[in-house]
Amino acid sequence: MFKREVTLREFANYARAVGGYCSYHDALAAVNAVLGVLPHVMSSQNAGAARALLPSALRPSWDSFSVNAGEDVWTLAARAGEFSSREEIGRAMHAVFSSLKEKLREGAPRWQRLLPAELLLVWERSQTVDASQQAKDCL
Repeated sequence: MFKREVTLREFANYARAVGGYCSYHDALAAVNAVLGVLPHVMSSQNAGAARALLPSALRPSWDSFSVNAGEDVWTLAARAGEFSSREEIGRAMHAVFSSLKEKLREGAPRWQRLLPAELLLVWERSQTVDASQQAKDCL
């Protein structure tokens, strides 16, 4: 069976929905910021393995950001996405992580193993649309 690769537009539109972004442009900025920062907060081995999990359309986002050594993920994300608060950064991370879980579903368990410890709680709290709806149904 042929499996179509996820496009950047499809990924960003999903991030737009789960992140509650008003525009595609805002969602795309969040995707680019989070994906652009991740390789700089992972070990080089984990960053290479994570990049290999991305469809080709998302790899330019992954490769797009250069950083100064020693900055933490929150500082890097704030600069990459021009976010003004930690809440905005968290929203972007949740949107991107939820999109990774849904749109790149087969690789989600590997993503969880590759992420640095400081992002695991954000990853665990990020839900797909279906998981969010199921959780609400149980309340």
